[in-house]
Amino acid sequence: MIVWGTLAYLVAPIGWRLYETLALPKVSPLRTRTSAGIPGDAINIALTGDRADLAAAMNAACWDQADPLSFKSAVAIAFSVIAGRPYPTAPVSTLQYLGRPEDIAFERQIGADPDRRHHVRFWLVPSPDPGAQAVWLGAATEDVSIGLNHLTGQFTHHISPDIDAERDGVMSDLAQAGAIGPIAWITGAGAISRGRNGEHDLFFTDGMIRVASLADAPAQNENGTRKGCRF
Repeated sequence: MIVWGTLAYLVAPIGWRLYETLALPKVSPLRTRTSAGIPGDAINIALTGDRADLAAAMNAACWDQADPLSFKSAVAIAFSVIAGRPYPTAPVSTLQYLGRPEDIAFERQIGADPDRRHHVRFWLVPSPDPGAQAVWLGAATEDVSIGLNHLTGQFTHHISPDIDAERDGVMSDLAQAGAIGPIAWITGAGAISRGRNGEHDLFFTDGMIRVASLADAPAQNENGTRKGCRF
């Protein structure tokens, strides 16, 4: 365990930093990075509005806010995987954008399987115009299993390669819940046919970002329950 921990959490990340510096081509600035500096998920969502609007919108669309990553939550997610019990607010691993970790993350567990979930991380990007709405850039992916990071050997979730389907699913949930306005498109990281994320999982994307404004008061059913859910 000591040898594995040293290799997975110390030696491998240092080796990757050297490899990336010396051998890898530059990646798009619209890509996240792991804490070890490995290129991660692509930014594929942009929402405008304040934090309260974002939280209300995701709640209305049946997404749960992920717990902060801590020793307690890490133990809880490990227990849920071992016991096969759902943990709908399980923490997500930290990814960085513009040198800082996500501000907030949301998820939707798939069935009762703790290995599988939809999730999206958001970073607040303040506008240079003091009067403009804040922009939340998001990276959405679907976790399909738990295993070892293919690069470092660390325990992690592995994603579905079709990250565009997850992006479109998040926006569909928000639209069905009446939580966003019309959806537009802007160019993101660019088309990638065989990309690799921070766990070295394969992914592909058209490289576009779906953009929308958050509604002031996302819709709910008459009894106050959330609507707009996929599963």
